[in-house]
Amino acid sequence: MSQPRQTALAGPAGAARSAAAPVTVPGAVAPAAGTQPATVGRPNDTPRLLRMLTTGLILLGLIFGLAGALSFSGVAVSLDRAESNTEQLIRVQKIQTNLLSADATATNAFLVGGLEPPAQRAAYDRAITATGALV
Repeated sequence: MSQPRQTALAGPAGAARSAAAPVTVPGAVAPAAGTQPATVGRPNDTPRLLRMLTTGLILLGLIFGLAGALSFSGVAVSLDRAESNTEQLIRVQKIQTNLLSADATATNAFLVGGLEPPAQRAAYDRAITATGALV
C-alpha cells in the first residue's frame, strides 16, 4: 500500500530541468525571440537616463549658442548703423561749420565797405567749395 514518494525536483537533474523550464503566468506576454525579459527594478534605466540628460544638455547648449550668435549679429548690425549715423552727423556738422565760416567771411567783407580783400574772398570760396563737396 505504501508507495514511495517521488520528489519532483530531487537531485541535480531536477534542478537543471526546473531552471530550463519556463514559468508561465496567466495574462503575461512572452518576450520576443532573442530579447531579454524585462526585470522588475529596470537596472538599465541609468545609462538610458544619462544618455537622455546628455542629449538634453547638448541641445540646450546648441540653443544657447544659437541665441548668442543671433544676439551678436544683432549687435553688429546696430553698431554698423550707429557708425553710419555718426559719420553722417559729423559731415552735417562740417557743412554747418563751413557755411558759418563763409557767412562770417562774407559779412566781414560787406562791412569793410564793398572792397573785399582777396584773402577773404579766397577763404569764402574755399568754405563754399568744401561745403559743396560734403553735400
